[in-house]
Amino acid sequence: MDREKLLELERTWWDAPLRMATGSDAWDLDIQNLNGCLRQLRNVPRWAYDVRSAMPRWGFEMCSHRWLDGLDDVLRMLVAGEDWVPSSAGHCGDVPTWVVAEIELRACALSRWLEDPDAPAEDLPEIYEQVRTWLGAPEADKRQAVAGMLALLRQWLDAPTNHDALPALASEWQERGAANPLIAALFEGEGLHSLLSNGCGFKTVDRLDLTIRLLGGDDASAEERHGHCLAQLRHLWRDDPQRYESTRGILWGLYAGLANKDVAWLREQVPECSGAALRGLAAYRQCPATPAVRRWLIGSFAKLLEIECQVALVRSPAGLVPAYARHLPELSPVF
Repeated sequence: MDREKLLELERTWWDAPLRMATGSDAWDLDIQNLNGCLRQLRNVPRWAYDVRSAMPRWGFEMCSHRWLDGLDDVLRMLVAGEDWVPSSAGHCGDVPTWVVAEIELRACALSRWLEDPDAPAEDLPEIYEQVRTWLGAPEADKRQAVAGMLALLRQWLDAPTNHDALPALASEWQERGAANPLIAALFEGEGLHSLLSNGCGFKTVDRLDLTIRLLGGDDASAEERHGHCLAQLRHLWRDDPQRYESTRGILWGLYAGLANKDVAWLREQVPECSGAALRGLAAYRQCPATPAVRRWLIGSFAKLLEIECQVALVRSPAGLVPAYARHLPELSPVF
């Protein structure tokens, strides 16, 4: 591969959220060393370049619904020694079917409340009764705001590829907010339309529920509706710690392979995440690349996961982070 193309790939590969983790876009010594290793390699197979391109960077980050599924895809690619149709798991724009299903349930529950606020929700999913309870009595302003929320949800559900329609509809409803404070509340901060446009974030469904509760008069957690993408990671330790724990575990497993450590060492050193670590170590051991290519490829993956862990730690309230979670491997000696 010619030098110009390689430099272009390096810029793309390290387009990870370094600034979010360190406050600087500058490549640290680890990244410089990994780039140097690659430039000294000969006969790097095409699949290794492709798998390297499939690793986390901007647009494939811990805040996405299927972040851990995306990491599993990379692990499988490393073991298989090949890439396949690029995985969308954990990437920007990836909204799994279960998320769409949950949003549709809420839209149906809102529609049912508008039709008959007192109708019992027997033989229906629990969320129907929950929405009815959250919304309470059908005052005029509330009904109008619920109608606005329903319109936005249905626009997003029915025409997901029409990226212009949702902002246009939101603009129409925003104008009504001057006469209805509940409608205005739908567009506070980033606004409901922005939340839907960024539906790949792992807090999307929870935030829709907070919005429904707000319309019903419960504003105790209303501020949690705000902040998309990586900003959602401030809720990680309360709502979904596994996405960090497993990421950290894979990182430790990759490190164990690079440092010539075994399973017993992992169980002794990091018992709290040794399950995920075993997957990382297995990927290192089973990767069919030559030792030098494997070290560069696995080292790159480990560095990217370290960056993602640092991003999550920076975003997390200090009091919620267990002390052990800050214990990350020192990668420099193994590159």
